[in-house]
Amino acid sequence: PPIGLISLAAYIREHSKHNIEIVDCDAEEVDIVKHIKNRDVDIIGIISFTYTFFDVLQLCRLIKMNFSGLPIVVGGPHTPLFPRETLSHTEIDYLVIGEGEEAFLYLLNKIENGQVPDKIEGLAFRNGKEIFVGSPAWINKLDDLPFPAYDLLKPDKYHATFGYGGKTITLCTSRGCPFNCTFCQSTKKFRANSLQYIMEYITSFHKQGYRNFYFFDDTFNITASRVIEFSTAVRAEK
Repeated sequence: PPIGLISLAAYIREHSKHNIEIVDCDAEEVDIVKHIKNRDVDIIGIISFTYTFFDVLQLCRLIKMNFSGLPIVVGGPHTPLFPRETLSHTEIDYLVIGEGEEAFLYLLNKIENGQVPDKIEGLAFRNGKEIFVGSPAWINKLDDLPFPAYDLLKPDKYHATFGYGGKTITLCTSRGCPFNCTFCQSTKKFRANSLQYIMEYITSFHKQGYRNFYFFDDTFNITASRVIEFSTAVRAEK
């Protein structure tokens, strides 16, 4: 499941009245042009990894060919690495750089009000011939974030390749990594959810019928004490 998109959606839904829809074109086999035509869409957001950027660019071109005035925002791991190169493609209007909850909500509010965004961290965009690239944005207190909006997905489209079968959920209980590996794009700023938050997260979705929990952290086992504390808490719930 697209954990980044549903995390953004949950934050935007909690802090605004914007209507959010998540479309997983691969899982749902959606004809995106027909899908957009059947809806009142004001902005498109797309996540991109470097290895998917060519496909993302083709998708952006397809959307612009059919909806030339529709703003397109691209975020994900690719954008902090190659922001200027990405914005050199005029099909892409804005980039979210880093962790996008606050920056993307700010951008939505500006576009809704017909305003040009300020030069803030977490955003990159063209302003005439100038390209502005803000520094990556980070969320310091992860416990302040709502649980991802899994209700915006179709759970039957996602299946575990391990575990017990049935409904599967992806968790990200920390962000970043304190190490400095040259091959990795992860931010060096490590932050983690509290044990209480993690257990409430798991309990909430367990009550909804989820039985497989896949941890998507960059460094879940950053310390032995963190893993032992979590494992002890899970065993106590049995």
